[in-house]
Amino acid sequence: MARKEKYDSDQTLNRATSLFWMQGYHATSMKDLETALDLGPGSIYARYGSKAGVFEAALKNYAAGRRTELERYLAAHDMVLDGLAAYAGSFSNLCERDAPSVACMMMKSVTELHATEPTLQTVASELLDATEAMFAEQFQRAKSAGELAHDADPAFLGAWLQAEIMGIRTYAQKAVSAERVAQLADMLAMRVRDLKKT
Repeated sequence: MARKEKYDSDQTLNRATSLFWMQGYHATSMKDLETALDLGPGSIYARYGSKAGVFEAALKNYAAGRRTELERYLAAHDMVLDGLAAYAGSFSNLCERDAPSVACMMMKSVTELHATEPTLQTVASELLDATEAMFAEQFQRAKSAGELAHDADPAFLGAWLQAEIMGIRTYAQKAVSAERVAQLADMLAMRVRDLKKT
């Protein structure tokens, strides 16, 4: 029974994540959540405390999904930089993905909540910082393994990779062709591979 409850909880959180990712915090009403989660208001409040509580859990769920995705690419490659390059290149199909939005949910939330929900905006910002630190950690691993030059700065490279990915995802929100987005992602992947020490 515990396993089924966890499965149900995971599915509920995934639905909440998709809803907030697509509509944003302010455009999502409690009635929207009740419908999407198939839960009454009492159950939602008992589990999450408030609409803000659901949103914070959804943000963290989204960030965890991004970590899992990166780890999958890293595990599939012997060299760290090859894994990072493959992850960057995976955004080449961004416009064709079956996802609520091409934009990053964390970045969308930082922008939307800046003036209205500072506590939730801080959560989103901290999750973005954690993602950047995750990239920096992988570049440090690459440096320790001799894949990067000895004077490479993993912290800077982590910030650079995050900024490039965020830029591609923001650009993809325009009325641009999927081909152009793919070209940008492929170029980013190539630039990550070019960091290899020769």
